[in-house]
Amino acid sequence: MVAESVGRARPPSFIKLGSIRIGNWTFSGATDGASKRQRPIFAGAVEQRRDVLVTLVSELARNYLELRGTQQRLAVAQENLANQTNVLELVRSQNKAGLSSRLDETRAAAQVATTASTIPPIEAGARRAITRAFHSPGPQPTN
Repeated sequence: MVAESVGRARPPSFIKLGSIRIGNWTFSGATDGASKRQRPIFAGAVEQRRDVLVTLVSELARNYLELRGTQQRLAVAQENLANQTNVLELVRSQNKAGLSSRLDETRAAAQVATTASTIPPIEAGARRAITRAFHSPGPQPTN
């Protein structure tokens, strides 16, 4: 009879009807109380994760919009430079024909130089915005 019971032996079940059995120790209902106490902690962790995601997405959106605004400013500055360069050429040809003064040509050249000087800082701002929008957090470039 002993041989029959050994042949049909099943591995012991460690979890039985709401109790935990580890070796010779049995803990009845220990997991129910622990899981009830852990639920608010888990819910808090889920909410913190959501907060972090909302913050990251809003930061990404802000940086992206800043980048698009900077790119728009750059496009306007480049268009202004092209227009002012055309005006300078027109004033130069008028000056050669005796239809305008040297002062007009100097003013137009100064305006072109002023507008051209605004483009590098805008380009640097666009590079910084790209870095903030699309690269991992960390030190930002200074140029």
